[in-house]
Amino acid sequence: MNQNLSWLRKYPPSVAWDAALTPMPVGQMFDDAAARFGAQRCLDFLDKHYTYAEVAVLVARAAKGLQQLGVGKGVKVGLFLPNTPYYVIMYFAVLKTGGTVVNFNPLYAEQELAKQINDSDCAMMVTLDLAAMYPKLAKMLERSCLKRLIVCRMADILPFPKNYLFRLLRGKDLAQIPQDARHVPFAQLIANDGDYTPVAIDPLRDIAVLQYTGGTTGVPKGAMLTHANLTINTQQACLWFPGFRMGQERMLGVLPFFHVFALTCVLNVGIRIGAEIICLPRFDLAQTVKIIDRK
Repeated sequence: MNQNLSWLRKYPPSVAWDAALTPMPVGQMFDDAAARFGAQRCLDFLDKHYTYAEVAVLVARAAKGLQQLGVGKGVKVGLFLPNTPYYVIMYFAVLKTGGTVVNFNPLYAEQELAKQINDSDCAMMVTLDLAAMYPKLAKMLERSCLKRLIVCRMADILPFPKNYLFRLLRGKDLAQIPQDARHVPFAQLIANDGDYTPVAIDPLRDIAVLQYTGGTTGVPKGAMLTHANLTINTQQACLWFPGFRMGQERMLGVLPFFHVFALTCVLNVGIRIGAEIICLPRFDLAQTVKIIDRK
């Protein structure tokens, strides 16, 4: 093993090689950042901005709402979301309840969705009210073990006047959401005081994320990532960039958070260093280049 690492010792990061790596709950990593960088921008989504303090309030309210729905240790909650503020809020909220996040690619076909839902025993899913996404999950309520959907309104995360124009001009892109016990609006989920019940997390044993991978070598398998896996990997990534200016960086979140590379190297690293994460819901070359130039 030492031989395999010889190249790394020859070209180490410009910090101590034996720098302490501390396993912790992923939620604690977010809390530390919110306490330190509360007034600074955390997210930029299509020019709508959220500070760390604002995101912290939404995470706490979402966590309490999830607990009221029965989410706790070991409960699987799927995220069927592109890069939006909803992903960030729900990711940390699920982990604060002791639940396990299951990442789903919004481009999955129905057969892929059903297989992964049943394999992960995922009874609850979070998605958007978009016609391109919701109908596939609605079918899963009948075809799989999925029992409940938390539905987030796209218009609510857009800045003024885009939020009004979206509802006015893009109505055909919105799905019709039934009003029944199987559908929970995000606004209803967070309609509380945010006083959730803290849960004791064992970072070395508790599973934070089920990350499906290995599809190129067969059927995707759910890799069980503990809180320690994610937080130590985040600390390792930060060690390679000792020039980070804490609380001053901007990270472009165009790689999808539902893949583990962006989950670690953009979202988790961005939060740990107090960066402003510029979220793009999909990759568009012209838009991405424009954002890099402007922001």
